[in-house]
Amino acid sequence: MLLPTKKGAILATSVYIDGVLCADDAEITPPDVEFMTATLQGAGEIEVPLAGLVNSMELGINTQGISNRMTKLAQPQKHKIVINAVQQVVGIDGSTINEQIKYTVTGFGKKVPSTATKQGEASSQEYTVSVTSYKAVVDGEVIINIDKLTGDCVVNGVNYGTSIRSLL
Repeated sequence: MLLPTKKGAILATSVYIDGVLCADDAEITPPDVEFMTATLQGAGEIEVPLAGLVNSMELGINTQGISNRMTKLAQPQKHKIVINAVQQVVGIDGSTINEQIKYTVTGFGKKVPSTATKQGEASSQEYTVSVTSYKAVVDGEVIINIDKLTGDCVVNGVNYGTSIRSLL
């Protein structure tokens, strides 16, 4: 039997764009996965998610300072972004371990910010990526794998896109 654990703080992050380390200790906002819905009529309206069909997704990357490496996202082309994070996990017995969280995202730079600068203060930049594919792996287990171009939509091991394509 596995002991219950408490997910703790993120200890570190790294951001690779097209295979090049571009940022570390960045603040990451992974894409929200929101299914498209249809409204049915019953004894009132019923909003039903359309399994396998996902609304637009965005990735947010917030870094400190101005970085010429991060501005690669301004190039009008597809980019592969790999984000690694280390999360501390605390067991019920007080023991701690670290686990890896890995996000692999393919998409297009949507927003490359300008940066306000003020003497004596750190600056930050928030980059936004329009996502075409998104894979989230926690401690070696794939929890989400969505590719809007191929129609794959895997959530917790179930590929809802395959079930749709198999009927065509």
